[in-house]
Amino acid sequence: MPFLSGLMSRIDMKTYKLHCEILSPVHIGSGRVIEPLDYIIENSRLYKISFEKLVISMDEVERNKFEELIDNGNLVDIRNYIAGNTKDKGYIYSLEVSHKIEDVYKSKMNDIQNQLLISPFIRTAGEALPFIPGSSFKGSLRTAIINSFAKDSKPPKPKGPREEYLFESNVMAYNDGKDDPFRGIRIRDAFLSVNDTIIKDVINVSRKQGSGCR
Repeated sequence: MPFLSGLMSRIDMKTYKLHCEILSPVHIGSGRVIEPLDYIIENSRLYKISFEKLVISMDEVERNKFEELIDNGNLVDIRNYIAGNTKDKGYIYSLEVSHKIEDVYKSKMNDIQNQLLISPFIRTAGEALPFIPGSSFKGSLRTAIINSFAKDSKPPKPKGPREEYLFESNVMAYNDGKDDPFRGIRIRDAFLSVNDTIIKDVINVSRKQGSGCR
């Protein structure tokens, strides 16, 4: 009765409700970027636009003007047209942006060399809400526990995928991947509220003194 035994083991799993507080900025990207043709920034908020709604809402004069801009291929003119004709015609979501991001947006709108790309937080289907995937939280938890155990056992640092697997199995004392204790852990996605995320600039800093990049 393998199916029955498997079903019973799932029923017997313990469920814990955790209330967690995020102590540092967290970014989990969606794997995509958005550009000025997809959003506008106004009054310290980013509005992710619906290009479909924008086009549908246009009257004949507006649509002819828009098509003319597209035919001319001037990206700056298209950017400015969308920025001035979008917000009141429907958007998918809006969220807060820092003053620095807003200043960069306004100062670089007419700079064709600046793509003004933004990496958004991962959101649910339809982009309704941001959320933290349970798999991401589980991976962070796993890494934290392995690092904590490694401080005591101090095994050699891994230099590749194969060594990394051996490193983890040695630290958590299992020989077969089937015995990995994290296989029995399931963490649900955590859904955030509309105003739980903010767009800010990110600075990557090297450990080498005095070096860094934006």
